[in-house]
Amino acid sequence: MHLSAHSPKTNHRFLQELEDASHKADAIILVGDIFDVWIGDDNAIQKPEKWLQDICWAFKRAAKKTNLYIMRGNRDFLLGDQFATHTSSTLLPDQVILKTQLGNVLVSHGDEYCTSDHSYQRFKSITRKKWLQNIFLQLSLTLRKKIAAWARKGSMHSQNKKSQYIMDVEQQAINQAFEQSGCNLMVHGHTHRPNTHIINIDGTTYKRIVLTDWDYDHDNRGGWLIINKNGIRTS
Repeated sequence: MHLSAHSPKTNHRFLQELEDASHKADAIILVGDIFDVWIGDDNAIQKPEKWLQDICWAFKRAAKKTNLYIMRGNRDFLLGDQFATHTSSTLLPDQVILKTQLGNVLVSHGDEYCTSDHSYQRFKSITRKKWLQNIFLQLSLTLRKKIAAWARKGSMHSQNKKSQYIMDVEQQAINQAFEQSGCNLMVHGHTHRPNTHIINIDGTTYKRIVLTDWDYDHDNRGGWLIINKNGIRTS
């Protein structure tokens, strides 16, 4: 969803959809990049801006009606247990096997499958180091915001130079994930390439569903993937 102070229409639509889904779903899973940038849980707990406060309250309301699960993405990898506790949600690991009425589903944000993007994977390996995160989180919120803005600007510049192939998933990584998980169905986001891929590996059919990103400020794009006993559909 990439929610931020700069996406008021997307934020509003998300709040509406979350409220609606909380009345209908047995569980809601947000698979990362919920926020466009995340500089620490304390930013949402101490004195959050109005847009962030509204989202935190919406999480709490939804969690009273159903099970609300959140994952980290490449934009909000600093999401932590404090935010989960504050919003009554449950923070999941980077990959989970979801037991559904259709069988087991491998769910993740998806950036780990973009193995051809070597510069991003190097950046990820560095920024996921706990000691570095602890140093960053000890900085003032003002300084963290400036660093995040600088990093975001550099990331956008870097993406403009990369080919579309590099920023997509690598088939070998996908095949390995299917093999290791034992699942025949995978769901992920990250790539901004919503689609359903049917894959044949050694005579076995697998399905990979890529979730849509959200943007109601410049487009009319967004939605959920719904899994129940009747099958899989988008909404």
